[in-house]
Amino acid sequence: MADQPDILILNSGSSSIKFNLYEGDRQLISGQISGLGVQPHIHLRLHGRTEDLNEDLSAEDGASHESALAALLQILDRE
Repeated sequence: MADQPDILILNSGSSSIKFNLYEGDRQLISGQISGLGVQPHIHLRLHGRTEDLNEDLSAEDGASHESALAALLQILDRE
């Protein structure tokens, strides 16, 4: 069977970004970045693993939706 495409779903609010990453119909990762512009924090749930990722983002990474999305893509790349 051919590889399934990765699908990243984003839901952007006024100070947060919620996200889900799928491989085909299988959910791999879900989470949110909250506190954009104030105290940016990411919570990332890695489906199939026992530990979640919870960490503060730098003020620079959480200054805007654009910078938070760039930080999220870097985190997803290393996971």
